[in-house]
Amino acid sequence: MNMTKWMAVSVAAAAACGAMAANDKYVDWQWKAVEIQDKDADNNVRNQMDFTVPVHGPWLTLPSETGMTVTWITRIPCAGGIAYREKGTTNWVERWPVSYGQIDYSKDIHYYHLTGLKPATEYEYQLLSNLNAEETAYHMIVARSREIRSFKTVDQNRRNYKVFLTSDFHGGGRLCVDPMIDRSGAADADFFFFLGDNVEDGMYSNIRYFTTFGFLDDVTRKWGQFKPTIFMRGNHDIAGRDTFKYGEYFPQPDGKTYYAFRQGPCMFVAIDTMWPRKEKLQQEQYLKYLAEQAAWLKNLKQTKDWKASTFRVVMFHVPMFPGEGMKDPYAFFGEILADESQEGRVHAVLAGHEHEYARVNPNTKETRMAKRLNKDPKKYPGQYLKRSPIPDRFPYVSVLCNLCEAMTIEVSPEKLAFRSHDVNDDKGEFYDAFAIYPDGKVEDLIETTAFPFEAPKKK
Repeated sequence: MNMTKWMAVSVAAAAACGAMAANDKYVDWQWKAVEIQDKDADNNVRNQMDFTVPVHGPWLTLPSETGMTVTWITRIPCAGGIAYREKGTTNWVERWPVSYGQIDYSKDIHYYHLTGLKPATEYEYQLLSNLNAEETAYHMIVARSREIRSFKTVDQNRRNYKVFLTSDFHGGGRLCVDPMIDRSGAADADFFFFLGDNVEDGMYSNIRYFTTFGFLDDVTRKWGQFKPTIFMRGNHDIAGRDTFKYGEYFPQPDGKTYYAFRQGPCMFVAIDTMWPRKEKLQQEQYLKYLAEQAAWLKNLKQTKDWKASTFRVVMFHVPMFPGEGMKDPYAFFGEILADESQEGRVHAVLAGHEHEYARVNPNTKETRMAKRLNKDPKKYPGQYLKRSPIPDRFPYVSVLCNLCEAMTIEVSPEKLAFRSHDVNDDKGEFYDAFAIYPDGKVEDLIETTAFPFEAPKKK
């Protein structure tokens, strides 16, 4: 992306977040000394060798029936361990970082893939820390966090729940996260999805600063240490020399960035559509990775979880239409997702990237959104929705999420209820609200306007 275009995107993102007229506050992260009133201060003061208070985190990822991943960052490199137990029990299981038979003291970013857990069960966890003999005379001190945090594993029998989804806030978390969650009523969501472009330019340098200060600190503050988030990559998250450190912050056991899980009636599938690269080797790998994910998606459709799902929601960053860079995702995934059979059906495909909201119902060539948004159909949808044709075969609801999207999905065995919340004010308005039923039928939940597709004029 050239500098002029980059600056335009940056200004647009700031303007979108700044457009929240009802905002009268933002979050400003500062280093501050905190005075603790304690009658037993001599005994309770935290030891200087205690590194169990993270500089960033912890944040939870990769939810499953039997597992969860916990990641955090300490002030200095140390042995960062974790203790966990089923809530209501007394015995803690401890894990420490081991490298070639030794405790590893070399890292300040720590993560654990907790496995072998019980489904639908609440677990408590504490962070641990220790320094080696070369760093301190007090290396025998093993610190255990005073904070006991908890999370719950995926419950396949849960019939009703809510998820939250956002996209393209470009590092604006300090302004956007609170109103997005508070005004959409998403504080009680089970899962939180980020569809990409979470940073503005953090992958060009200083990934830690832009990733943590840009959104992870606010995710942790609001829900991230107790509820899991599914983080996806956008084109901004995959650009720059630091992009290769992405896995340090969002680690997966298999080293992949695509993921799927089911809770109750709904399966969620996160596809990494990446972004075309100019380097020959990277371009080849980009196409290989899309092909790998397409093969994985085909196999996923044969699994027990897929077949047991009443609903299936697929998520991208770069959509399969319209706009630039979309032809590759459509070439690899278009036909797979065009399955109209009940056992193979996808009910919704959600994407971001375009910075404009639009919904396209199955096998139609018109976009829908709240009627109140624009009384003049000629002015909306914008340029992105007019510059390339809509595919002929897509028997699912296709949604382009807005810049700083705030979408909730209420899951039940009977339907999925989608609401794209307008958080620019506190009146409870929507960009869109609709329901999808198991057979793919779509019902508007508010009054909407349909805008017919206009083919681009030939030059």
